[in-house]
Amino acid sequence: MLDKNGQLVSLHHRRQNEAIQQDRASKLGFASSEDYFMKGLWAQLIPKAQQQALTGQLLVQKRPRNMRKIETARTQQAEWVLGFSQLMQPIVYRGQLKGFYGASIQVKLYGTELLNMLFFQLLLLLGLIAVASWLFIRVGKIVTKDILILTSWTQRIVKGNLNQKLYINSQDEIQQLAEDFELMRHSLVTSFNKIEQQNTNLYTEAYFNNLTGLPNRKKLYADLAGKTAHSLIAFNINQFGQINDFYGVKTGDATIQVIAKRIVAAASQHTVYKTGANEFVVTLSNQVEDLHLQQLAETIIDDVTQHAITIDGNEVYVNLSAGGAHCIDNNYSQLHQHADLARRIALKQLQRYQLFSLSMVNPQAFEHNMQQSRMLALAIQNDAVVPFVQLIQPLDGNSAPKFECLMRIKQADGDYLTPAMFMKTAVQSRIYPLLMQSMLTKSFALFHLQPYEFSVNISIDDIALPEQVNQLLNLLTQYPGAAQRLTFELLESDEITNYQLVKDFIAKVKPFGCKIAIDDFGAGYSNFSHLLSLDVDIIKIDGSLIRHLDHDKKAQHLVETVSEFARKMHIKTVAEFVDSDKVLNMVKHYQIDYAQGYLLGKPQPTIEAALGLPRPVKKQLTNSLNEPVFS
Repeated sequence: MLDKNGQLVSLHHRRQNEAIQQDRASKLGFASSEDYFMKGLWAQLIPKAQQQALTGQLLVQKRPRNMRKIETARTQQAEWVLGFSQLMQPIVYRGQLKGFYGASIQVKLYGTELLNMLFFQLLLLLGLIAVASWLFIRVGKIVTKDILILTSWTQRIVKGNLNQKLYINSQDEIQQLAEDFELMRHSLVTSFNKIEQQNTNLYTEAYFNNLTGLPNRKKLYADLAGKTAHSLIAFNINQFGQINDFYGVKTGDATIQVIAKRIVAAASQHTVYKTGANEFVVTLSNQVEDLHLQQLAETIIDDVTQHAITIDGNEVYVNLSAGGAHCIDNNYSQLHQHADLARRIALKQLQRYQLFSLSMVNPQAFEHNMQQSRMLALAIQNDAVVPFVQLIQPLDGNSAPKFECLMRIKQADGDYLTPAMFMKTAVQSRIYPLLMQSMLTKSFALFHLQPYEFSVNISIDDIALPEQVNQLLNLLTQYPGAAQRLTFELLESDEITNYQLVKDFIAKVKPFGCKIAIDDFGAGYSNFSHLLSLDVDIIKIDGSLIRHLDHDKKAQHLVETVSEFARKMHIKTVAEFVDSDKVLNMVKHYQIDYAQGYLLGKPQPTIEAALGLPRPVKKQLTNSLNEPVFS
């Protein structure tokens, strides 16, 4: 047996011939019987077989001329009569070369007898030439019959027919060759069956969901590419994460399996897919009316949701939202996205089902988002993120002013964009952390040689990112003086659920001398227990309360309560959105410590401008480290 490169894999001798072959190898100067065959008998046959391998043709030849000298005259005569003694059969399966089977036939068993018989008959009687000729032809057919059977069998193997067994009863090398070929065929059948099973397993893993056995998202998109669906319904199990959290993942998985069975039963005429953790899809191969699609969706929702799912004695109830879509302009690839968009709109509108329409798609909004994303990326690249500062005025007449740093993006025409113009896109496009890093770096650079306290806004998302926190700690280490005058304004309007995360952040920055402020206090569901659980230094009262303070009694009562509470807790207070003298007088009346708003100063690109100074102040100031600083 040889591999496809013509290298020997295995060599077998008939027992009675093994010593003879080794003796021949030695006489011809070969180190082994393997070299005798590979470098001697088959040295010319192997390259020919490799050149013609893909034809599957059996190749034969006589012994090389330089190797005939060790053969007996009987063997040489027999080989001359038979015409060959060596053969090489390529092994080709499904158009690919797998290897070769080589053989050396002991020709003297046949050829010599033929030759002796011929000479004997010639010596006895020329008249028996006809008989001798008949015998020669007859015996020749007997000798070549088995080889023809072998050749026919190998051709069927080359064509991929591995079910045909091979049996030759000739009691010679051809029979041994046939037996080896039969072992080879059986081995190939076993190998190909294993490969077929592995391919089946890989296909199942790639295209089917392990939990439910349903085809998955990848299979859905492959089928949509084949234009097999004209309509599609996307289902989502609303708030399924709560089931996992409450009952555990095991119960959640069992619930998914029950839901899958119910959907398959309700949509028995259609194809069901499991496309996400809590998402199923049903495709319809035939064109249907809008009403039919809606009825199918509502039937499936009813079958799934109207009866409890009992798992280990627990009754689990689920809700589904659904969106349907028809194929528009042969755009099959968008079916799933259209249906899912309709489903999300239905969920927002507290409906069970919505049908997709082109009015749901806003290409202008998409283009605007793309333009803004590119603009923000260029702002990072061109270093166009700048901090503006707004004055925070003390109301006791003795304290120094403070400033809040506010992010702006400078445009090519010299105008500046405020966060309201780009922040939503920045967060959704994942550019916000880069903007924030640039903003913090420039704010530190702006104030590290100034005597003033300053503050920066920071959100829950900022402190939830380890990389962002580490970059911030590096800035605090790099600017220790500025760190002692820095206040982090934590947005109270954010939904704070992980108080341990906030406490950990405060514990990391407090050793640097930083202060913590709760920003927009009163904007959301403000809770005084929040202040008690956090090490807070400042409360910034939200502008929605302050701007109506001069006439809104409820706002007055709430601001009075916050101010009194803060004084007792030794927490400083800041009133935001102070935009009139009346409001400022009410702020002073409630003994709020600082005021901030357009009445006192708009955000400006420099500290001097925020202070209302035409040029830098000439007097000497000192920072919190008692270091002289000129501003």
